[in-house]
Amino acid sequence: MAQPIPPCMCRDSRGPHVSLLQAFLCGAGFGSKLVFDQDYGPKTSWAVKAWQLANNTVIQDGNCDRGTLLKMQEWGDFDFEAACRTIRGVTIFVQPDGQRIPWSPEED
Repeated sequence: MAQPIPPCMCRDSRGPHVSLLQAFLCGAGFGSKLVFDQDYGPKTSWAVKAWQLANNTVIQDGNCDRGTLLKMQEWGDFDFEAACRTIRGVTIFVQPDGQRIPWSPEED
C-alpha cells in the first residue's frame, strides 16, 4: 500500500515534489519570482500565501496544508498527491512543528 503524502509542506521543505508545487503556482499566475529549485524558501512561501489570499483559503500562512491542496484541486483540477506519485525522488516535507518527514512514492 502506498504511503500517504505528509499533511503539510512548509518552508524549508526540499525535493522534487516542491518543484511540482512551484510549477502549479507558476501556471496559476503566482510564480513570477519562482525558480523551480526544489526549495520551499521565502519566494515559494510568498507565492503560496498570495495564492491562499486570492482564493480565500481558511488558513493563509504560506504553508501548503491539506485545505490549500483541496482548494487547488477545486480551482484548477490539480491533484497534488496523484502528481507526486509520478515523480521519483525523496522530498523532505517540513511540518508546522518543525518535524521533517522524508517521503517518496513507493516503487512497484
